[in-house]
Parts: sequence; C-alpha cells; structure tokens
Amino acid sequence: MASRMTREQFDLIGERMFGERLPGRPDQGIRTISAVPNFKIGSRRVEKGWILHYTRASVAIPTASGLFRLAGCQTPMLAANELVLTVAAAAGQKLITIPDAISPVNYYQGGTIECWPAAGDFELHRIASSTVSNGTTVTLTLEENLINALAVGRMVAPMPSIYYATGPMSSAGIYNGREQAIGVPLVPVTIDNFYWAITWGDVFLSCQAAGWPEDAAACMDVFAWPDGTVAHLGAWVAGTYDGAGTSPQRVGNGLYSGDYGTGRIKLQLDP
Repeated sequence: MASRMTREQFDLIGERMFGERLPGRPDQGIRTISAVPNFKIGSRRVEKGWILHYTRASVAIPTASGLFRLAGCQTPMLAANELVLTVAAAAGQKLITIPDAISPVNYYQGGTIECWPAAGDFELHRIASSTVSNGTTVTLTLEENLINALAVGRMVAPMPSIYYATGPMSSAGIYNGREQAIGVPLVPVTIDNFYWAITWGDVFLSCQAAGWPEDAAACMDVFAWPDGTVAHLGAWVAGTYDGAGTSPQRVGNGLYSGDYGTGRIKLQLDP
C-alpha cells in the first residue's frame, strides 16, 4: 500500500509552485508591486512558463530598465559578516544570536549561515527569518535545527538572500563592481517595494552592445556585464573579461531568430 503524503509535504509542493506566503498576507500577482512583503524573500513561483523569485528593490527600477537590464544585486558578504559568536547556541535548536548592530527585521531571511562548531566541522543552514537589531545583536531563526552546539567564540558567516537588495545593473551605480544578474522585473518597481522577478524561461532582452546572441556561428551563450548590457562573450576582445570589475556572468542562451542575431533569451539563472 502506497504511503500517503503528509500535510507538510503538500505544503512544500505548494510553496515551490506558488511561493511561501507570509501569515495573513494576500496573494500578489507577478505584475504587481507591494510596499510591504507578502511572501518570504526568495520564494519561488511557477507561472506562465516562467520561474520567478520574490524580490525586494533597494533602488528604484524604472520602466526604461525593465527589459534591457537585469536586476542587479550587491554581494553583501563582507569581512565584517564573518563573525565570532558572543552568545552560545545549543545543538537541536533553530535560534542563533549573532553580533549585528544595524540590520533591519528579516534582513537575513532567505539567506544562509555557515557555522564552524569545532575544528574540521562545518554546517550550512538556510535562514527562515531574523529579528531587527537591538543595537548589539540579531537573532536568526533557521529552517532546520543545529546539528552541533556553537560555543562562544565560534565562527559563523551569515549571508542575506541575493533577492533582498536589487536594482538596475549599472557600472556607475551603487553596485559598481559588485553586481550579480538575478532576474528580470515585469513592471517598474518603486524603491523598497517587493516584486516577482523572472529567473528562468523565455524573455526578450534588448542587447545594448555589438555581438548579439546568434549573430555569428557558435554564439549561443548569453552574458550580462556590470553595466547591464547583454551579448555573447565573443563581442569583447580577449583581456577585457579579466575579473577586474568587468567579468561577465552567463545568464542563458539565445533563441534563434535570424542572421542578425536575437534578443530572445532562454534565461537560465535560478530554477
């Protein structure tokens, strides 16, 4: 006799398809924005042949950047986040209190934390939520229990979700040299509002540089650059993608449309 699925398993399937809605919050369509979060940051949604993730805009994303620039994200992992615990955490619990004097509520939601309970040991956990800083510490709630106890003085490295702080990619903007293409907004987004970003599926991205995908043989792979331009790697001469702030990120592949190339992209960022 086949075993029945549990309620928790059904809920997990629903969350993977429709997003993890916050308690008491309404649904939010993929072409709407909200001043308050309705879903957990980074929630995944499948709709209209796309995969989308729930995202916060730390910088306004205007109409002009909606379809020719990917949303950019500053990598928030800095040396200051490699922390030495000042409050012990017992094995089997989901709470870790970290030194943090400034973070707002749920700054780490949807992110991860690396833990080193002892020499040679390592744990990686997803973060379900985080409190606002009390001026000294922030308490994280993990998705799963700690396996090993964390003593005072042990090292941890919390990492916010890549979907927490996004805006248009721009080499002249606040994310200069620290950008990661994470998805395509469907609508203009107001600063500090929450929206759904396409991360996987067919889209159109106007390539703002020479070397559109499919304009030459063997140029299917599509790359994004820190200034938001999209093209294939062959459009840049050797030596320009050297890691010194100009390295590209592969975002997908071109969908054939003719001899002059295509802006039709099979976006392949986060399935």
